[in-house]
Amino acid sequence: MPGEVEVIVMAGMGGGTIAGALARSPEVAGAARLWVLQPMQRLERLREWLAAQGHHVERELSVTDRRRVYTVLVVRPRPQ
Repeated sequence: MPGEVEVIVMAGMGGGTIAGALARSPEVAGAARLWVLQPMQRLERLREWLAAQGHHVERELSVTDRRRVYTVLVVRPRPQ
């Protein structure tokens, strides 16, 4: 339900999967104040979807764990 969560964290999925999950529940996703997204693949697809929807990437982090680099996006969603 909208307003149920303040921060949404989605990690370990592809960028298309993350975008699709957020798109399927725009009222809930848009009511959250912040999203923390960590796609395992298709980062550019997620970036394109975020931009097309008017969401703002506030911060981007690169995190290294056991020689693997992960990209984390901190996003301020456009309210629905």
